[in-house]
Amino acid sequence: MPQNRWRRGLRFMTPGIGLGLVLVFTMSALALWSPGTRTWLPVGAIFAVVFFAAGYLTPTPLPDDEDDEDDDEDDDEDDDDAVPARVTAPAAPAPPAAPATVSFGSSNEVPPPPGIGGSPS
Repeated sequence: MPQNRWRRGLRFMTPGIGLGLVLVFTMSALALWSPGTRTWLPVGAIFAVVFFAAGYLTPTPLPDDEDDEDDDEDDDEDDDDAVPARVTAPAAPAPPAAPATVSFGSSNEVPPPPGIGGSPS
């Protein structure tokens, strides 16, 4: 959240306008209330003002410096605990690679698939 109260109020006001307009539209779609222009504009404005006031009156967030101090205090508490050393075993040698060629019977040539080359098989 921004440190500036006006910016916080404006950030809250935008969803307030949207919520007010959605409420008016929903009431109209459900045939509960069919507002005219002189009615739905003030409803949207009232929601905007209420949400702006809520954003304006929210407590000022802590500066980033104070958040870091809290984190540093938590880190200092963890320094007292001993962490065991990690022991790793040497890697096993890789098995020998398999030959890259494959033989089919006595001939090393692979016949073409059926239907390719113009000769029926």
